[in-house]
Amino acid sequence: ELLIDEKQRFLEDVLARGVKLFFTHDTEVAMSDLAKDERGKFTTSNDLGEFQALELEAA
Repeated sequence: ELLIDEKQRFLEDVLARGVKLFFTHDTEVAMSDLAKDERGKFTTSNDLGEFQALELEAA
């Protein structure tokens, strides 16, 4: 149960900050945004199959 709570907090933080998710071992999706569906379940959006570079914003 603690692990589930930690995962929930982690995903809520990722969603709030707009962090990109990288899937290094997925052969179809390299990067996605995190989103919530109409039922409030976590899902991905803006899936990218591959990319060469990602422009970073200055902090």
